[in-house]
Amino acid sequence: MSTLVSQGQSPFAQARFLAITQLAVFEAVNAITGDYKPYLGTVAAPAGASANAAAVAAAYNVLKNYFPLAPNLDPAYAASLAVIPNGSAKSGGIATGQAAAAQMIALRLGDGSSPPQFYLPASIDPGVWQLTPSCPAAGGVAFQWQNMTPFGVPSAPGSHAWIARFAPGPPPALAIERYAKHYNE
Repeated sequence: MSTLVSQGQSPFAQARFLAITQLAVFEAVNAITGDYKPYLGTVAAPAGASANAAAVAAAYNVLKNYFPLAPNLDPAYAASLAVIPNGSAKSGGIATGQAAAAQMIALRLGDGSSPPQFYLPASIDPGVWQLTPSCPAAGGVAFQWQNMTPFGVPSAPGSHAWIARFAPGPPPALAIERYAKHYNE
């Protein structure tokens, strides 16, 4: 999976695809086992469904959705399912995995991860972020990710609760030694 996702993808996109895939797998398996509090809570599994088949189907369906032309995906899916005995447990697990994948994909539609946005600083004043000469001329890429719906944080960026809980404090004042130390690092 990591090879599949990493080709041509930014670390932001990689993390998003991995999170969607793993949450679909978790939700599918958990719908069968009931061991943990569900993430979605809407996936139902038939009695006796195979957790292994559910995990395989969930991962496959998410990845097939985002990477339909991945060359090794179909053979890996077939090989993974081949070791699971045919029957109602297998078909129930596959259906559960498909449902979990579809629901996770639907949940993440319009999550703020696209369309791409860029940030170009308008100031060259000291203490204000500026383009790094060796970085792409586009400036701050993936600027839209600051407003993406989070996967596990209960409130969205921009809310006061989120800012108070997760945002770093302001940078040190320009006139103090700590700023010079951070700048030099």
